[in-house]
Amino acid sequence: MGPALAARVAIKSQIYEFRERELKQGLCCPLTGESLSRATCSIDHTPPKTFDQLLFDFCVQNSVNPLDVAVGSVAGTIPVLDDATLLAAWQFYHQENADLRILSKIGNLQLPKVLVHWNKLWS
Repeated sequence: MGPALAARVAIKSQIYEFRERELKQGLCCPLTGESLSRATCSIDHTPPKTFDQLLFDFCVQNSVNPLDVAVGSVAGTIPVLDDATLLAAWQFYHQENADLRILSKIGNLQLPKVLVHWNKLWS
């Protein structure tokens, strides 16, 4: 259970709130045309501000080496950031900088993934 997974868990409520707001609009996936529902949708971070890029930029701006981040767990399976200050800072950063979009799960899986060079943080 690494810091990236804990960072995803930390912003889960933001993702859920966005999803519920968007689903009320009765949207279709802009990539596949599929009608979206809770069962068929996926929330994506719009490139170039992908989740990994946002987390990388947050780490750079805050001088955080992910290898040094303490990660705990809830019920032994859900990773959480142990540092409350870091957690709050990450949640605020994500809220202010994320550009989310709603897609179908199929459409989201078809998108190319952007590579973030994490080794630049500690090399």
